[in-house]
Amino acid sequence: MRVDMSPQGIDVRLKRVSQLRDLCLSLSRSKPINSPNESCHMSVEENKALVRRWVDAWNTDTIFETIDQIFTTDCIDRNSMLGGVRGIEGARRLVRVFRSAFSNIQVKIDLLISEGEWVAFRWIASAIHTGEFRNIAPTGKKVTITGITIHRVVDGKFAEGVTEIDCLGLLEQLGASPVS
Repeated sequence: MRVDMSPQGIDVRLKRVSQLRDLCLSLSRSKPINSPNESCHMSVEENKALVRRWVDAWNTDTIFETIDQIFTTDCIDRNSMLGGVRGIEGARRLVRVFRSAFSNIQVKIDLLISEGEWVAFRWIASAIHTGEFRNIAPTGKKVTITGITIHRVVDGKFAEGVTEIDCLGLLEQLGASPVS
């Protein structure tokens, strides 16, 4: 993967890191969107197991069955790439976007942290670009996609969160980087 090390490229990456930091701080200070029942918090290990189950579903192609089991019906994910995910159907739409554009998706957890009702993980996915993605024709290139997802867990399901994907890195691998 070619990384733009020009001053402009570094500025773009620093801006994204700053935005992610601000978003994480905002989430930590905000009142949860879906009011949790305080007695229904899961343990740190149960929250981590939920993440592992989600990642395993991507890797074993059981993703659509798993969505209903691990997301609340009114879940919200402030996914920057797709303008946000709302509800079970929004989660399904996110999966369809990636499954239609990329094949052989394999996800691994790089870092997994949980505290209270929150669980955060950095993930690395490998895939082959075999379908149109953001108006980019299939390239057949093998790509590596990285991201960070933070979820709040309520009653054993993901209720709200944020996912930040390294879109610039992905676009550079597809030869469609907006930074030259």
